Amino acid sequence: MKTRCTQLLVGVALSAVTYVASAEVKTLYEEHFETSPQHPVVDLSKWTFPSGLTGAPVILHTNPTPPDAGQTPLASTGFLGEFGGTDQIHLTVPVASDIRSVRLTFDAYLLRTWDGIDPTAIPNARDNEPDKLGGPDRFDFGYNTTTRILGPDHDSFSNGGHDQTYCPGTTDATCEATFGSDPNQKDRLGFNAELPPLGPNGKAYSLVYHFDTGPIAYNQAQIVFDFLSSGLQIHTVDIPATPVIDESWGLDNVVVFGTTVPEPRTWMLLAAGLVLSSLVAKRHVRVQR
Repeated sequence: MKTRCTQLLVGVALSAVTYVASAEVKTLYEEHFETSPQHPVVDLSKWTFPSGLTGAPVILHTNPTPPDAGQTPLASTGFLGEFGGTDQIHLTVPVASDIRSVRLTFDAYLLRTWDGIDPTAIPNARDNEPDKLGGPDRFDFGYNTTTRILGPDHDSFSNGGHDQTYCPGTTDATCEATFGSDPNQKDRLGFNAELPPLGPNGKAYSLVYHFDTGPIAYNQAQIVFDFLSSGLQIHTVDIPATPVIDESWGLDNVVVFGTTVPEPRTWMLLAAGLVLSSLVAKRHVRVQR
């Protein structure tokens, strides 16, 4: 009896240990764009910023412009940005040979006057710029330049009175008042459009989205994540120092996970443990009869 119990425990232990070891989640990359005594420099070595960006790859903190009356501003937070226009940036992450899936999580900050899918022509009296401006204002992300997560039908965003196509959890063409963003952070980052006719005392607009790709089957040596926008109004002529002061975006809390698969000997241990447990269990049943 003692021997059978020992064998059963060994089999169960082998199975449990092997199950735990069969799949491991590793952090392949993590950056929150904050500095501290323990983390004095933000490392941007894995990021690529193509020439011709409208925005700038600098680490910003939330704008001090106060939010609407009655709202409490969020604590200052560092993030990567601001970008705008048709900017596209890239994050290259090495992937070890034992990784079989990757997962990206990050926060997207969509700042100022995003127009969603607004088709209305907007009169524009500023010199040397188009007479009319409007949506669709798009943000998307993907990997290896070909795969887009949201796609052209679900990647427009609004922070005003217009509809947008990104509506998580629904197939409707419109979203609730929060537009599917984090309702606790809407318009609390304090980014003002700061251009006529809104002026420096205009409304502070911001949307915060928490994106998660879920597991992506992957076994190549590296993965390149792409983050991009299109349709955003820029002002390179009349406001060249801050061309993205109208509509812009940034990234924060970027984490890339990798999930490993077990080595062949791990599967052998699992099989052995299960077989041993099964045999002991069957023998115990025969003895009881």
